[in-house]
Amino acid sequence: MRKTRGHRCCATWSRGRSSRGTPWRPTRASSGGPSHGVDLLPSRRFLTKNVFEATRGCVHTCEFCVVPTAWGRTLYRKSVKEVVEEIRRHGARKLIFVDLNIIADREHAKALFIALMPLRVHWYGLATVLLADDPELLDLCARSGCRGLLMGLESMSPANLKGSRKGFNRPDSYVRVVERLHAHGIALQGCFVFGLDDDRPDVFLDGRVRGRSKDRLAAFCHRHAVPQHALVQTTRSRRTHPHAQLGAL
Repeated sequence: MRKTRGHRCCATWSRGRSSRGTPWRPTRASSGGPSHGVDLLPSRRFLTKNVFEATRGCVHTCEFCVVPTAWGRTLYRKSVKEVVEEIRRHGARKLIFVDLNIIADREHAKALFIALMPLRVHWYGLATVLLADDPELLDLCARSGCRGLLMGLESMSPANLKGSRKGFNRPDSYVRVVERLHAHGIALQGCFVFGLDDDRPDVFLDGRVRGRSKDRLAAFCHRHAVPQHALVQTTRSRRTHPHAQLGAL
């Protein structure tokens, strides 16, 4: 197994020396490195220890996301063979992929989904809404054992999505996204962000939503059977871009 910067850093500290100096930079390929030592984790504190990673990074540059800052737009891939071997080694039947966008590389995702089919596993992960517009990839995803995906729907406002550099999300297509996922037996956890530039107090009150609830976000999730949704608050932290934007108002 090749030595990583992490190995060298630990070795330096074990000799009582500081590892200050050249900043860490990821290599393009993530294959060949050490596997995660999940066996060291206490089982009682986690829903599952069967957590795996096939890719790292994302090809998109959504403004509110940490990934472009941490990894740039480079996508790091682990070989499909290595991923499958790791899953077999742990004997995992239900597992989680922590990839931030498991379909970022379509061909890699296809190969991974096909390789997962003989394992007969159930898995959960993260992807973008673009999966729903790719019938072939969506079908392979479902057949590989996918039972749930987290997707960033982010906002019901096209202006917010465009301003956040996530214009490929279209609120008028969210219903179709949910229906196509459900048709393939895949649950959706939709995440939304509040506090974007186009949000106004009426983001919670929309007369177009009929029924008992006037909260258009809650009504959307309830009406279309989205099992749960996460709310991410943009805070006015000092020395951040949102803070500068708010200060200019």
